[in-house]
Amino acid sequence: MLTDHQREACRLHLDEDWSITELAQHLGCSRSGAHDLVRRAVAQLEHLEARLGLAAELERRDLVEAGLRDRLAADRRRTA
Repeated sequence: MLTDHQREACRLHLDEDWSITELAQHLGCSRSGAHDLVRRAVAQLEHLEARLGLAAELERRDLVEAGLRDRLAADRRRTA
């Protein structure tokens, strides 16, 4: 989905909270180059998410799981 370069840039900027300046220094490019790299990678991920709907499916599954856990807890309380 993303190149190794894009993945690393996103990880450092988004997960590790590196500034664009720090990222540019690390990658050996300009600030605008680092910014564009992260922007393009995030746009690519958003495009894929829009097409695949993985986040929505995960949320739906989480809701189903929470409902099942609630029902299980209620059943346990009734039999106790």
